[in-house]
Amino acid sequence: MFALELAKAFVCRNPTDGEACDECSACLRADKFSIPINADKNDEFKKVFFSEHPDIGIVAAYKNNIFIDAIRSLEVESNFRPFEAKGRFFIIDEAEKLNDAAANALLKTLEEPSPTSHIFLLTSRPNSLLQTIRSRCQTVRFAPIETKEIENHLKATKKFAPDDAALSAKSFAWKHRTSLEFRLKQIP
Repeated sequence: MFALELAKAFVCRNPTDGEACDECSACLRADKFSIPINADKNDEFKKVFFSEHPDIGIVAAYKNNIFIDAIRSLEVESNFRPFEAKGRFFIIDEAEKLNDAAANALLKTLEEPSPTSHIFLLTSRPNSLLQTIRSRCQTVRFAPIETKEIENHLKATKKFAPDDAALSAKSFAWKHRTSLEFRLKQIP
């Protein structure tokens, strides 16, 4: 995901041409999140999930909601000084799932941001966000990647057989067609 790659570039100890090295301890820890997949309790989703790097966190939806408690947790966390890096990075995944209370709570954080915190709102449906939220954010749009480009990447860098690459690329493209972000490094 682009937002995570950008955060990694900032926390990386050995960046090359503005990109994370993916080898230093900061990069390796940034990729490791523990987010429950099929949790029965929504209480687990009332907080920011941090990677093993203490300056990178994510707010995830529980079923179809991002709760106000998760945004309140984000507000508190975003006001702490960075632990290791020059800044803290927070990703709100599926931001269109902010319920009304959470969206309104997020406005306060966006209106009075901490100078050392960066918040990324990820959504495939930006118009579903409150206009007041959109007006306080910088929009970055990503075009979908062509299936052939994914297929070529799988053959060239992951050594997939042509038939396997074509099938995997079609599956990936279909599954992620509405997603704004993806990361080719995560393809097995």
